[in-house]
Amino acid sequence: VVIHANCCIEKPWFQDTTIIGKRCHIDNLVTIRQGAVVNDCSLITANSEIGEYVTIGKNCWIGLRATIHPGVNIGDSCYVTLGSRVTKNIGPGMVVKDNWAIKRERFKGIIT
Repeated sequence: VVIHANCCIEKPWFQDTTIIGKRCHIDNLVTIRQGAVVNDCSLITANSEIGEYVTIGKNCWIGLRATIHPGVNIGDSCYVTLGSRVTKNIGPGMVVKDNWAIKRERFKGIIT
């Protein structure tokens, strides 16, 4: 684990465990609440907010200033774009733009 300068990691008052998987990258000013699970190889970019009891699948990309509401499950290989708010569960391979979720396969030639 590498933790760079100016990071603040606080132990919550709650008993629930927050889990960060292998090879994850968590950028500056990200808030991850208690009971959240971030699975392997996921990226969470700056100023994002991950609510309580959120599960983020493997190989996910959470864009700048995204908000994941409490209790939401995000499937493997999902993209949550800049400034999006996720309020409901999304399945594997989905892209969330603003508040809309679309199947990634429809745009395979456009989205890599």
